[in-house]
Amino acid sequence: MEYSDIQPLINAYHRKLSATDLRFRRYLYADIDWNVRLLGIKGARGVGKTTLLLQHIKEAFSNPDDVMYVSLDNLWFNSHEVGAVAELTMPKQGDFLVNGKYVFEVGGSRKTFEQIANVPDSYLAIDDIETGNKNRMPLWVFGCLY
Repeated sequence: MEYSDIQPLINAYHRKLSATDLRFRRYLYADIDWNVRLLGIKGARGVGKTTLLLQHIKEAFSNPDDVMYVSLDNLWFNSHEVGAVAELTMPKQGDFLVNGKYVFEVGGSRKTFEQIANVPDSYLAIDDIETGNKNRMPLWVFGCLY
């Protein structure tokens, strides 16, 4: 896939970023630990989840192209896979590797870290849970069912 193929996503990101106002912050903004390796924000539509992320990008990155916000409900994904934006490969341990760094092991709510023990940047993607904790995240975040 060519860089130009994801240009619609890049354009949408830049439009959203330029429209993001820094004058008002949601009350949770100061409570978020922006230094965690993986951050999930959930809430009802329209409460400001995207705004929180875009405000952080505007403040924390001098070059906005060092990071990219992508919404998986963008119509672009109707004809493209997530793998077009992120490199997905098979790791030696775990179920899949994202961008050569993050290892994910997929399983049910009783899944343990046994298969990815001592693997840096590894996470469990768990079915049947609503919210994540530490290195456990809900499988629904990936937009699929196990």
